[in-house]
Amino acid sequence: MKTFVFEHLLSGNTIYSPGTVTVDDSGMVSHVGSEAIQGEEEMLKGIAIPGMPNLHSHAFQRAMLGHTESGRPSVKDSFWTWRELMYSLVQKLEPNDIQAIAEFLYMEMLEAGYTSVGEFHYVHHKPGGEKYSPVSTLGERILQAGHSAGIGMTLLPVLYMHGGFNQAPRDNQLRFVHRNLEDYLNLFQALKKITDSISNTVLGVAPHSVRAVDFQTLTSLLSSIDSDIPIHIHIAEQLLEVQDSLKMLGARPVQWLLDNFEVNERWCLVHATHLTDQEKSDLAATQAVVGLCPSTEANLGDGIFDSEFYLEKGGRIGIGSDSHVCVSVPDELRILEYGQRLTKHRRNILCDEETASVGQNLYVKTCRGGAQALKQPVGVIEKGKRADIVMLDHRHSKICSVPVSKILDAWIFGHAAGALRRVMVAGKWIVEDGEHLSRARIEARYRSVVAKLFH
Repeated sequence: MKTFVFEHLLSGNTIYSPGTVTVDDSGMVSHVGSEAIQGEEEMLKGIAIPGMPNLHSHAFQRAMLGHTESGRPSVKDSFWTWRELMYSLVQKLEPNDIQAIAEFLYMEMLEAGYTSVGEFHYVHHKPGGEKYSPVSTLGERILQAGHSAGIGMTLLPVLYMHGGFNQAPRDNQLRFVHRNLEDYLNLFQALKKITDSISNTVLGVAPHSVRAVDFQTLTSLLSSIDSDIPIHIHIAEQLLEVQDSLKMLGARPVQWLLDNFEVNERWCLVHATHLTDQEKSDLAATQAVVGLCPSTEANLGDGIFDSEFYLEKGGRIGIGSDSHVCVSVPDELRILEYGQRLTKHRRNILCDEETASVGQNLYVKTCRGGAQALKQPVGVIEKGKRADIVMLDHRHSKICSVPVSKILDAWIFGHAAGALRRVMVAGKWIVEDGEHLSRARIEARYRSVVAKLFH
């Protein structure tokens, strides 16, 4: 048992000053309170908040940073042209590269305050589509990267069958593609044997999208897995995808999914950008989580999800860094709120009657939604949850002037990322003074990989 005494502590919407947390030997919280503790525990200055779950990641895309921001006015650049650049990078990656990039990314996430991640992992095969031996080779590398960095992980091996609606896969998609469901389920079982032996790790499934997995295959997949396994899917990210779905399926992607499958709290619909009001209302009623990735959605020109309407209907949301053009919790939340302000011409939109602070309301809701989507015991500092804790330094110049109740507003909207000083996962400090304890080793390996990829 360990006891930590924090100057301030956020648990749900309650702030304890001071706050005490007792952590058992397995890294789980056994007690939270504000009473004085007898002993020699030093009070930790600052405010303790729960670590944020990052519910959507394509780790290898971190290596693309800075390589996709050039264009010409005569070429109408879009998500679809960006995707071609992503495919070209995929062909170069070897297992060691994938592991090194992922470990560096997860280190960055921890330094940013993310303490768990949903890895939407779809590079399974060699270039050309040949299987590795074992078939779980690249999934294992991702798991090793997460374990080494110290982040909690929900691994989401992706099922990718078609290159588009009723289209055969293209050559540059073959590293992703399973030719049949049996091969995918063999991969899933191989990974399950590994994830069952790694602490703070969950295995889920990720049918890539309604354009990449057909009705029969998705039906068979869902009947082949346990009823509590998390399910993540890309959906309605781009207008062209919605138009193609109307043409090929006779319905918009989200409505088609709701009409044909039992969508519930174990589902995470990633992006869900282009929804009608009826789709939003129907989806909110399922208690599924919408996985929003504001910095990536802005970078790719996806559009803006109507978070205000969705939350008013009781919908649940979480955040992810997706392509990792930005690995920053406050940046994602700030873009999420500012997107609403820019489209609705108002301020302080994503608050509610219970919580006037936009920053606190967004942080609490996305922590809870992310924890649900990842099926990880995180997202709040309370008994029975994992001791994933982030500490903000109240003495930092950008947040020192505000009361404790407004610290999250100052951190998120004041560009005060540097106020994050310490990060704990499962009761162990992994980030001290803003830096991961293994940064030198992890960064050196990453630098050698990107130097080779982009020489």
